[in-house]
Amino acid sequence: MTPLRALIVLLSFLMTTSAAAQVESFAATLDALWDFDKPAVSEECFRTEVKKWPTGSAEAQEARTQIARTLALQRKFADAHALLDDIERTLALLPVHVRVRYLLKRGRTLNSSGSPQRAVPLRVLAGDLLRKVGRPALQQRRRLDCL
Repeated sequence: MTPLRALIVLLSFLMTTSAAAQVESFAATLDALWDFDKPAVSEECFRTEVKKWPTGSAEAQEARTQIARTLALQRKFADAHALLDDIERTLALLPVHVRVRYLLKRGRTLNSSGSPQRAVPLRVLAGDLLRKVGRPALQQRRRLDCL
């Protein structure tokens, strides 16, 4: 391997590792905003977080998936689905981890609103998506999110 090729491989590895660390760091930020006993309070925290990011950014969209979950926990299913519908419009442009969050939150909203049979394929799709991109650690984390 030439020195230039070795440098390119090393830089590529470092960039990938850094991006993965940023994803996990932001996931931890979102996790810290949750108070499952007070979904309305969590909703406000997530809405504040969304305002910190450019409209349509991966961070804003990922935080919006959490808002949808808070709405479902408050039994505001129509609002949760409307928000998820809006996120879905840009889903193809978003990173895998945001697409997975979307799928899981849509599934949880369906499950909570009385359609568990419609939720299962979304959870399976989320797991398949993670396996395809080789993200087993994230897959394990999202498996916990499914519970």
